[in-house]
Amino acid sequence: MGSELLISNVTMDGLIKLNKRLSSVQVNHGFGTWEQYLIDPDHYGLHSYSCIFIILDGNALLESGKDAGYVRHVLSALEDFSYRHKEIHVYISNVRCSHKTSICLEDMKKIESFEWEINNEIYGLCENYANIVCINIKRMIEIIGEDKACSKQMEYLSSCPYSISALKMIADELSAVDYFRTHPRKKCLVLDLDNTLWGGVIGEDGIEGIVVSDHKEGKKYYDFQRMILKIKRTGVILAISSKNNEEDVEELFDQGGMPLKKDDFVSRRINWGPKSQAITEIANELNIGLDSIVFVDDNPAEREEVKTRLTEVEVPDFPADSDNLEQYGLFLYEQYFKTDKLLKEDIEKTDMYIANRERNRLKSTVHNIDDFIKSLEMELTVSRADADHVGRIAQMTQKTNQFNLTTKRYTELEIGQFLKDRGKRIYIGSVRDRFGDNGITLLCILTLNETGATIDEFLMSCRVMERQLEYDFLHFIENDLEREGFTVLNGEFISTKKNAPAGNFLHEYGFDEAALPSHYTKIIRKQEFTGLMKMKG
Repeated sequence: MGSELLISNVTMDGLIKLNKRLSSVQVNHGFGTWEQYLIDPDHYGLHSYSCIFIILDGNALLESGKDAGYVRHVLSALEDFSYRHKEIHVYISNVRCSHKTSICLEDMKKIESFEWEINNEIYGLCENYANIVCINIKRMIEIIGEDKACSKQMEYLSSCPYSISALKMIADELSAVDYFRTHPRKKCLVLDLDNTLWGGVIGEDGIEGIVVSDHKEGKKYYDFQRMILKIKRTGVILAISSKNNEEDVEELFDQGGMPLKKDDFVSRRINWGPKSQAITEIANELNIGLDSIVFVDDNPAEREEVKTRLTEVEVPDFPADSDNLEQYGLFLYEQYFKTDKLLKEDIEKTDMYIANRERNRLKSTVHNIDDFIKSLEMELTVSRADADHVGRIAQMTQKTNQFNLTTKRYTELEIGQFLKDRGKRIYIGSVRDRFGDNGITLLCILTLNETGATIDEFLMSCRVMERQLEYDFLHFIENDLEREGFTVLNGEFISTKKNAPAGNFLHEYGFDEAALPSHYTKIIRKQEFTGLMKMKG
């Protein structure tokens, strides 16, 4: 973990001792200093932290005598800070106020109004700023119950109102969101069907014997499907691997009545072959690594076959009691797919992969690659990055493996620092074609000196590989450098197990080998575009 700070209006020193990944987190000290930290962030050096956690206890806020207007005033200072420092992640809790001591209607109205006003302000900040994320402490307290979550003994002894079990849950949540901030989450959830997404086996029970409905026994599978649908809407690709007759599965989906629809699955392998083979075919079709896949199946023999043959695939155990399916869906999200903020590219991911499937179908009908590229009617837009692109740029450096010259991983804080550094420059490329918008899919980070530039990072999303985009993207960058008087462009290829597709790019583009192994250099000169796509910049 990097340099991180925890700010709270109650004592939270014990929190960081409950999760080893939080051991380096600093904690604000002094009664009431949480307000000072947020009102005067420059004085307290908040800009020097990569991540700031803010835990606000609703009861302490209410009992402090400060009204909701004052709290909004403090949060407005946080808003200004976050606007000026978009590279710094801010995780702020929502608040929950207890009704235990309310004795009349006026008390209840005051408590509920205060809680609503504060949370509404916090949710607004999270919606308006990509770098502000809500930590749902209110939900955590409700899950374990107020009696178990809160401790008067702890409050009287240490000014911390939470029990050890509640602190442990909060600590684990902070650790999880921080982990997924800097580590790529899984991309694809591959699901079995019989006794997994629904109760029963089509081949034995018939379609009429399948159990899934919005009431009684079938609701456990219905709720599980709804949870999977929620996961999908966070940018996770869904696929099917099922030993079944495809016609029966199609008929069941066509009947409707289930939360998940046939079109929610980007790839489907419904046959009688090994599940490991099906998953490998899915990975190849989607052009993703096996280590990006989570496989869910109720059958322990099928899980073991995949575990043995595809060691990179995550294969979690399946709940023995189907009553726990909804909670299991939540576990899958928390364990493998958690994200603190959805980017545009995440929300549209399923549509992008479906569009890519149509592109591949088109590719099979044309005679050569140039005809295919021209038939896509592509438009490549190249620009220099700004603060609004920090999240997507960091995400690309952390997730892109195949076409990636150096595979350097950068955090949002580091990208934000690059944007402020005159010795760095970042270019991004967005791609649109006749099938849809692929979003920002190309990235180049340069280190500049007086006469030349060195490619620090050059990558392209697997979604748009094999379309010659990397050539026109670098043509644009080289022309931009040439106009400014730069004369030399240097590059490097750092080989990994996964980036072979990028191995020959620098040589094929026209770079010469330099004195050091895997280092390349070329004289910058004006370049003509390929003419295979429309260029904008």
